[in-house]
Amino acid sequence: MMKLLFLPTLKIEDKIVMLNVENGAYYDFDSIASHIWRKLEKPISVAQLCADLCEEFEVDADSCRADSLAFLDDLMARNLIIAC
Repeated sequence: MMKLLFLPTLKIEDKIVMLNVENGAYYDFDSIASHIWRKLEKPISVAQLCADLCEEFEVDADSCRADSLAFLDDLMARNLIIAC
């Protein structure tokens, strides 16, 4: 399961931007990354996240899993999400 760490966010159209006030880092997510971020508002497994994304977008399961894992790994490296 993946879970968000709380950071204030601002939604602009279908994108999300946020600023980590502790380290001054600015994040600007495109529409797909923003969609995934919103999915993480509640704990969700990677399998469920990918299943949801495959239903909502035209993407095959293998590509979705690989791209999602890369994005989630990046979020974890930046301490924006945690595995729970």
